[in-house]
Amino acid sequence: MKQYGVLPTFFPGDLGIEMISPLDVAKFIAGQIILKRKEEKETLTLAGPNKYSSLEVANIFSKILDKEITVQPIPTERWEDTLINVGFTNNTATNLIKMTQVAVDKKAVPAKPREVKKLPTTLDKYLREQFGR
Repeated sequence: MKQYGVLPTFFPGDLGIEMISPLDVAKFIAGQIILKRKEEKETLTLAGPNKYSSLEVANIFSKILDKEITVQPIPTERWEDTLINVGFTNNTATNLIKMTQVAVDKKAVPAKPREVKKLPTTLDKYLREQFGR
């Protein structure tokens, strides 16, 4: 993005996707370990404070990089070649494509929607911290 001003994406530009700060996830997991919840066999669903579309992600990067970033959707038929060309194995590419298609088709839903744990850090805040801005 910094070099070419383009955000390639497998997602439609307006599709909102959950994005979570890896630092929030680490803190949450550490807290669970401290609470010794390991003996519980419960599945927890974590979410960030907001869903973000590729267009919103591009706008956030535009502000951080002080450069216009445009979204470049990658057609479904080019997903596999794109992943293989950037170094994914065939198996990993296949599984990532399946996972991505589930998100695009909006079939990825939490088992217990009322029990989703919302974590606090926005994408804008996380990226500004990572870029030192």
